Amino acid sequence: MTCQHPNCQRTLVIDCIKPELFSLIKPAASPTAEKTTIDFNRFIEYFCPIHCEVHGYCWGCGFHFSPTIILQPDGLCQDCRQKLPI
Repeated sequence: MTCQHPNCQRTLVIDCIKPELFSLIKPAASPTAEKTTIDFNRFIEYFCPIHCEVHGYCWGCGFHFSPTIILQPDGLCQDCRQKLPI
């Protein structure tokens, strides 16, 4: 697997979870939801740690962050940054 950023050939990639997945999971978790099958592969993008931040993903956890949530200067979300030993 290579980074999906245009012209990047790095093979060390992070599984980045598209935010659209959560709009499907929340209703599916409802007790009244009908049983559905979700193809999780449609909701994963692969980016190297350098390009994760460019596409709005934390390279530590792979979650997408909205433009209003600022990633740390090192490309990590606040939760991942706190987990790293200092």
